[in-house]
Amino acid sequence: MSTRKSSKANNWKNRAVHLQAMDRRERAIQLAATGMTFAQMGEAMGVDKATAFKLWRDALKERTQRFAEVLDDYRALEVEKLDRDEREVCKVMEARHYVVDRGAVVEYPDAETGELKPLLDDMPVLKAIDTRLRIANRRARLLGLDQPARMQLEGGTDNEMRIIVDYAKAPEGLPSGDDVIEGTATEE
Repeated sequence: MSTRKSSKANNWKNRAVHLQAMDRRERAIQLAATGMTFAQMGEAMGVDKATAFKLWRDALKERTQRFAEVLDDYRALEVEKLDRDEREVCKVMEARHYVVDRGAVVEYPDAETGELKPLLDDMPVLKAIDTRLRIANRRARLLGLDQPARMQLEGGTDNEMRIIVDYAKAPEGLPSGDDVIEGTATEE
């Protein structure tokens, strides 16, 4: 029994120490926000400058981790909404839509049979396609799929790179083999 009590006491002690450390880290953030140096923060908290810095750094790490978790939750929620909206848009795309004029479906005679048929309206489907593309673009931005492509230029001297760029702009393109001599191009 005494080991169980001592274990519970240690747990409470560990929790108290953890909460006290959290309070000190938050205090470091508050003091840094006032513009104090780490030396001033340490003096105000009764610790040295290095400890004040570590408390501030650890508090920033904790906040960054919490923010990342909240951001992940937000992204997941937004993706769920986009998925739901996209399902509704797909229903519109799959449904038949008819042209309506003055409250009645517009009909036209079939060329072969002469039978009157309802005139299909493509506009709702085209609008749904546009909406689906906007949903896809929003999802791509939200998930970071539209990051700019990294490009790397490789080449020799600045003069060679300039020539490549200059000829890439020219309608006839790059000169062929013998036309390029030591980073310059012969003109014809």
